[in-house]
Amino acid sequence: MYTAACVADALEAAHETGLTRRDIKPSNIIVRSSGEATVVETSASPGAATPGTTSPPPAS
Repeated sequence: MYTAACVADALEAAHETGLTRRDIKPSNIIVRSSGEATVVETSASPGAATPGTTSPPPAS
């Protein structure tokens, strides 16, 4: 559960700064020997999704 909480915290921090994660997958998560997890990815982009989601906004 601790690892999942770390991932959730990382995603929340990204969303709070206006970044959205478009592709969360196991290869984007590094788990340290302490159990702490870090989310890594270079495809995060500002405004790519509706705030609070990881999906693009609906087409107008």
